[in-house]
Amino acid sequence: MRCSDDSCNLPYANFRKYASQLDSLNDYVRKIRNNYAASLRSNSHTYQNAIFLLQKNGYATDPNYAKSMIARVQNYVLESLD
Repeated sequence: MRCSDDSCNLPYANFRKYASQLDSLNDYVRKIRNNYAASLRSNSHTYQNAIFLLQKNGYATDPNYAKSMIARVQNYVLESLD
């Protein structure tokens, strides 16, 4: 939900249905590569920078997206996969 001083609005998001998990993952990879190339980890100095760039470039509607994702990466020790 996005709120200003006088009103709150729910963001509109298009959701898709896929025949398989593989189709879903392939579409996700295409979306990130085509729309958020600057946010790819290979184009960022750190995974944290890549996550903040995703948020900055409009990938997530949650204003706490970057902080939340970084906390998850650290909580599950996923940075070891980087």
